[in-house]
Amino acid sequence: MAKTMQIKYAGKEYTLEFTRATVRKMFRDGFDIENVTKDPFVVFDLFKYAFLAHAPNVSEDEIADIYAKVKNKQSLLEKLAYMYRDPIETLLDEPEDGGEGNVEWGVNF
Repeated sequence: MAKTMQIKYAGKEYTLEFTRATVRKMFRDGFDIENVTKDPFVVFDLFKYAFLAHAPNVSEDEIADIYAKVKNKQSLLEKLAYMYRDPIETLLDEPEDGGEGNVEWGVNF
């Protein structure tokens, strides 16, 4: 199940989520979660990218305004990092044993 976060701001509710597509875009854009402790802008970027899946048209200025007013930023960062890992981890999940339609594979070497 996808992990999401809801944010209410100025009478609007936003759903934040990382999908495989948004994480792929982040990689292409050069985002590196490992820099989160070295570069404070990485924290904002993580927050900004979380809007892409459900609110791609929200401006960076509005996202910056929302971020500036968010309380408990350390906890927010922890939750965003947890959400960010989810689509990456699902790429390596194994299907359920005996599941109908599981793909078998083999090699000839």
